[in-house]
Parts: sequence; structure tokens; C-alpha cells
Amino acid sequence: TITPTQPSPPLHPSSPISSPIPPPIKLESLLQQKSIDLDIQDNEQCTALMRASMWGHVEVIELLLEAKADMNKRDYNGRSALHLASGGGYYRSVKLLLQYGANWTLTDNNGITARELATHQNHVTLLALFKEYEKKYNLELKQQLQHAKNNGGNNNNNKNEQDMNQD
Repeated sequence: TITPTQPSPPLHPSSPISSPIPPPIKLESLLQQKSIDLDIQDNEQCTALMRASMWGHVEVIELLLEAKADMNKRDYNGRSALHLASGGGYYRSVKLLLQYGANWTLTDNNGITARELATHQNHVTLLALFKEYEKKYNLELKQQLQHAKNNGGNNNNNKNEQDMNQD
């Protein structure tokens, strides 16, 4: 029994009495709307992707990345979503951001990269992930350079080099 001195229990969504709370909106359907600005920033210049990254909300991060949110946008400290996920030690979030192509070389206003932030916070598993990613990136870069060398490079670049040699 509820006495007048006790607060009323919250209304249940299935209650026949209309609830003052609107039904929840699924994030997926909201993100499909073309009028949504995914990269709008709050008073700390954080985007929804940054907020999801700083708390390790992997599912939300993935939805925002699929909707083409800017993963390299920066807050007032110059930190990207990757910095925030890295500082929080969120392995799955960092891995997802890297897989989607987040720029791991960005530095914040203090000149610190996301990897260096993980080092300062002693997130050992993230350091291993960054090493693995850098190794893969360097191998891909070497392969691209070798491919360009084997194909004689871009004809425009060769022409420009010939022009420079004639001067």
C-alpha cells in the first residue's frame, strides 16, 4: 500500500495511464535521417562519437562510424575520439576506431598522440594493439611504395621530375 507520505511509483510503459515520457527512439533510425549533424559539438567541443568513445560504448561508436561521423574531429584539448578511447583504456573502442581509419598520428594540444596517452595511463593491451597496427601500416606503406616503384610511378610525377632535371 502507498500512503500519502510516500512518493508515487513511476508509471510503467505498459500502464493504461498515458506516460509523460515519450517512447524511446532507436539510434539507428535517428542516424538514417539526412538532416542529422553527426559532428555537432557540445560546450566542450565533443561530438557524440567522442562521448561514446570516452565511455567505451562500442555499439554506439560503430553506429556513428557507419553513419560517417568524423572520427578525427577534435575537442577543446585537441583530442580525437581515438585519444579519448585510448585514455580510458577501451581496447574494443580503440580497435574499432583504428579499423575504420582513425588517424593515430594526431597530437592533442600538448603534442601527445593516442598511443602516448595509452603509455601514460599504462594501458598495456592498448600499447600492443598500437604496435600491431603500426606494424601493419608500415608493411602496407612499404607495399604501396614498392608497387609505385615497380609501375614507374605516376606519369605526371615522372614528367615533373624530367622538367626539374632540365632546369
